[in-house]
Amino acid sequence: MQLYTPARSWYASTFNSSKSEFEIDDKETGVLMGKGFSDIIVTTLIPVKLKLWYTVKVEVKDGRYRYQMTDFKYEG
Repeated sequence: MQLYTPARSWYASTFNSSKSEFEIDDKETGVLMGKGFSDIIVTTLIPVKLKLWYTVKVEVKDGRYRYQMTDFKYEG
């Protein structure tokens, strides 16, 4: 699980909001999962700032990693 600690650090620093917490944090299976968000600007006639929420799942195993982003929702 050589990549687990760096993956966990990346998640914690990238999604540092109090609303962005781990739902799964399992070093044994190499799975991290939680919700994160990004601020985005949508431009039509007037630019509007929105929060784009999503679920992030990171799996690490044997020196490899895979990430998935699902459940996209926006608020604004």
